[in-house]
Amino acid sequence: MSRHIEYLLATHDIVSVPGLCTFVTDNKSACYVYSEQTFLPPYRSVYVNNTVTPEDSLLEDCIIRMHHVRRSTAAQWIEDYAADIRSTIIEQGSVEIGSIGELSQSGSGFTFNVCDAGINSPGLYGLDSFLFAKLPESERNNNDSDTPRITISIKRSTVQRALSAAAILLIAFILFVPQLQNISTQETAHLFSWNNIESVVAMVRAQHGKQPVIAKPHDSAASQKQDNVIQTQAKQDEKLTPSGYCVVMASAISNEMADAYVLKLKGLGLDNAVKVVNGKMIRVVLAGYGDDSAKAYAKVNEIRDKDPLFAQIWVMAL
Repeated sequence: MSRHIEYLLATHDIVSVPGLCTFVTDNKSACYVYSEQTFLPPYRSVYVNNTVTPEDSLLEDCIIRMHHVRRSTAAQWIEDYAADIRSTIIEQGSVEIGSIGELSQSGSGFTFNVCDAGINSPGLYGLDSFLFAKLPESERNNNDSDTPRITISIKRSTVQRALSAAAILLIAFILFVPQLQNISTQETAHLFSWNNIESVVAMVRAQHGKQPVIAKPHDSAASQKQDNVIQTQAKQDEKLTPSGYCVVMASAISNEMADAYVLKLKGLGLDNAVKVVNGKMIRVVLAGYGDDSAKAYAKVNEIRDKDPLFAQIWVMAL
């Protein structure tokens, strides 16, 4: 019976022996013993809980599985084993439980003295203690003159360039960031173009007396003209109220992207491309097919293979 208990404790945390006590495993952490200058690895120990859980049938199941007996027979074997252990403790004072430790009487209960080697779990096999002594004072090297020194040198010009770049970025954000909420996306991109950055650099250098300020003119006529075209086309498309079947080219996009995409489709020869706004949903569709869904599906088959962007287009009724 002791072998069964030892076997179960190798893989379980609690093994209850009805009529006797409950064996409980305890995982001990690794530690360092200063007095012995020894490092002890983690291990599993065992202690006894005098409370027995009646519904714990782990030991019975092990006996039934190993000896192929009925549960009543296994229960009787455990009862006889517990009675024999109690009588041996009364006569001899203690009794060994396999190779895991020694059980003895303590007042109205039992105490357990685990073997010095403890009980290992499979995950801790192969671990052993080892000496980890302190380094003697005589072997310690306290001479700073023998310590190798590492010198790191940074050119002053490198530091100056880094500080200049930081100052330029700071001035750019102070001057331009508060105004970004009131300008369009294209104006924002133009604002942070290389020409503007060069102007800021020239301004900073002029303040340091290195060179005069040379402000480059910003040619925004082309971008302004393109914005006017997009806004005009958007107003024309908003006047259209398509109904019936249509081909959805893009869905759930922003208003600006929809306007730009309509112009692109018209440039590809799809003149019936329009923007449709339904609440917060904005779509770009090919309209004008009325109640004839066959024409809409025919248009899908016609243009789906022309460009990978058209692979996901679909038909919808407005």
